[in-house]
Amino acid sequence: MAQSSILLSDCITRCIEQDTPENYEHFLQVFLGSQLGVIVKGIPQGISGQYVAGNNELTAAMGSTPDGKKMLLACADRAIFVQRFPQAFNAEVDAVALMKMALANLDCEGIMVNSATSAHRILILRDRIVKLIESSSKSKPWWRRLLT
Repeated sequence: MAQSSILLSDCITRCIEQDTPENYEHFLQVFLGSQLGVIVKGIPQGISGQYVAGNNELTAAMGSTPDGKKMLLACADRAIFVQRFPQAFNAEVDAVALMKMALANLDCEGIMVNSATSAHRILILRDRIVKLIESSSKSKPWWRRLLT
C-alpha cells in the first residue's frame, strides 16, 4: 500500500480533540496505509535495513492501558517520533503486518498507536483489528482496480 501523505499523528490529534465516529474511521483509513514504528527485541547487533526473522526469533514490546488492557505498542510517523521522544521504536512495519502481529498474540487486546506530534495515543481494539484485516483482504489488488 502506498504511504499516505497525511500524517497519522494529525489524525490522532483530531480524534482526541473531536471524538467522533467519523474522525476515528478517518484515522483507521490513514492507519491502513501507514508504516508504524515498533519496539522489536531480538534483532542481532549491527543489523540495519531490512531483516527477515525466523519463527519466534523476535518479539514486539507490549504496554498496558490504565484499565489493564495489554496492547501492542506502536508509534505513528516514526521518523518524527524518534526525534521527539526517548522510546526506542527501532523498526517499522506496515499496518496489516502490525495487526497480524497483534492477533497472533492471544494475550494482546489491541494496538496502542502513539502520536509523534503530541503526547496522545489512540487504541485499536482486537475485535476492530479482526474486521480491518477481513476488509483489507477482500479489497482487490491495485492492478485489478485499474482494470475494472
